[in-house]
Formats: sequence, C-alpha cells, structure tokens
Amino acid sequence: MKKKKVNKNSMALQKELFLYDRKSLLVRAIPNIAIFSLAILSIFYPDLTFLRYGFIAGLILLSVRQILVLSENDNLLVGAHKLNNSLNQAIHEEKILNEELEKVNKKLEQLNHDLEENVRVRTKELLVKNEELVKANQLKEQFVATVSHELKTPLHGIIGFGQVLEEDLKQSENKKHLSYLLDSAYYLQALVESLLNFSKLNADQSTLYVEEVNVVKLAHFIAKQAEEKINNKNLYFELQIAESVNMHHCDEMKLRQILINLLDNAIKYTLPGGRVHLAIDYREETLFFVVEDTGIGIPADKVESIFEPFFQIDNTLSRRHGGTGLGLSIVKKLVELFGGTIEVESEVGKGTKMYVTIPEKSRK
Repeated sequence: MKKKKVNKNSMALQKELFLYDRKSLLVRAIPNIAIFSLAILSIFYPDLTFLRYGFIAGLILLSVRQILVLSENDNLLVGAHKLNNSLNQAIHEEKILNEELEKVNKKLEQLNHDLEENVRVRTKELLVKNEELVKANQLKEQFVATVSHELKTPLHGIIGFGQVLEEDLKQSENKKHLSYLLDSAYYLQALVESLLNFSKLNADQSTLYVEEVNVVKLAHFIAKQAEEKINNKNLYFELQIAESVNMHHCDEMKLRQILINLLDNAIKYTLPGGRVHLAIDYREETLFFVVEDTGIGIPADKVESIFEPFFQIDNTLSRRHGGTGLGLSIVKKLVELFGGTIEVESEVGKGTKMYVTIPEKSRK
C-alpha cells in the first residue's frame, strides 16, 4: 500500500489560517464584552454617567478601528485562502504531471519492446538472407560441376581425335575427324570467352568501344554463322530487317555477342522441325530486336530467374542441351551496359519471344 505524500508547506499555511480565524473571533468579541460591562456599571452606578458616555464613545472609536483592522485582515484572509487554493492547485497539477510522466515511462517501455521486436524481425531477415547466400553458393558449386563437364567433353574430343590423326593422317576419315576436332575447339573457346566476359561484367570492368556499325551486314554475318546449327536441327530460320535499319553507333563486338547468345539460345531450345525468327527495326535512334522461337518455352514462375547467373530451367535440360547458364545473364548485363532493355514473353510448349532495345551511343 502506497503512503500518501504530505506537503509540509500546505499544512503550515492551514495551521496559520486556523490561528488567525481564532484571533479574529476574539477581536470581534472584545467590543461586545466592553459594552456589556458598561451597561451593568450604569445600572448600579448612575453617577458615572459621563464616564459611561466617554467609555461608549471610546468603544465606538475602538469598534470602528477594529472594523477597519478586521476589514484589512479579512482581505488578508481572502488572499491567504486564495494562496492556499493556488497551492492546492499546484499540488493537483503536480499529480497530473506525475501521471503524465508515468504514461511517458510506459510509452518508453513500449518503444523498447518494439525495438526488441524489430531486432528480432531483422535477425530473422538476416537468417533468410544467409540461407539465400547458402543457396547461391550451392548454385556456384553446381556451376563448377557444370563447367567441369562442359570443358571435359570438348577436351576429350580434341585429345581423342588428335590421337587418331596422329596415328595415321592418310586415312580417309581424317578430314571428318579434323572437323570434329575443330568443332570441339571452337566450343571450348566460346565457353571460356563466356566465363571471361561474365567475370568482367560482374566486376564492372567492361567498357563500351563505340563505333559506326553496319547492322545489316552484322545481322547477315550472324545468320550465316548459325546456319550449320540451324540445318543440323532442320529448323526454319527467318531473318527480317526493316528498311530503316542501316548504320548504328555502338560497340560492335558486344552487340554481336548479344545477338549470337540470343540466337544460340533460341536454336538450342527449339525442337527439330521448329522455327526461329530474328526481326530488326530502327526507330528514334534505337535498335529493336525480336528473337522468336517455337521451342519448349519457359514456366511462368521461372521467367524472372532466367537472367540470373548459372540459372538452368532444368538440370536435365542443361545436360540435354548443354551450356553453363551464363548466356542470358551476359546478354542482360550487356544490354544494361548499352542503356537498353530486354523483356521476355514465353509459354510452355509454344515458344519464347525476347524483345531487346539498344539506343544510339555517342562517340567519346
């Protein structure tokens, strides 16, 4: 049980007011006592009439004086009462302030609780992030395994066919073996270049070398380069170039890499007998590319992930179709380096469309 706090100043003032009230009553009573006493004397001593009147006059003056004094004292009493009321009001306000302080303390406790909750939530988020990093590390490990597999296959081809050629260069099959050897070497070279390009882009070490590029000539060159892959899968390929397309200021090597990667990706995931289409347009100092295929398509829940490094739609498909999962990641980074955009439309079983924009770059 809490003890009530006593204000000593208030108690002292109340005591003074009580004594003052008693003194005031006594002062008021004195004239009445004197008048009563003189009245008795006038009855028993008639000869003291003048004295009686003198006393009465004196008492009247005394009474007037007392009235004036009491009037002044009454004003003091009223002031004292007001002071006492003010003191009581101050005590009341102090009580209210204490209550407000208690509310503030409770609010601080709530804020501390909220801070602890925020720390708990943040800790949980960091744990989730850590799990994502672990997952990313697992993807890297998977990537290392994939690269090892992709490197071993062409290397074995190079070594195996090299050994065959070494045994007898005069056999009729040597030309065919040499072709296989070169194909494996080219594949290995492209794979290594992809790794190097990704490494540079990921470290922000890649720079644009802007020059005037003949886009029409470049498109036909890339189509010719892809001709063998297209024929091997019996695909129908269509190259469509708008009349507005001509010269464009950009980095030719990086533009070539974008188109080659997109076209290779379309060919790789299109089944034999399917269709691949490359359309190029030019509007408002911007190149527009559309690479369309009738391939296997991309599941809706994986469309946003296809540009992530090392991402594979399916490990089985990865092994069936080859690749490291870096092609589209490199494309996206190169497009962003140009200040362009890339968008995807895809439907499983029907195919995929890639929309790319490459704005004109000024020569520095």
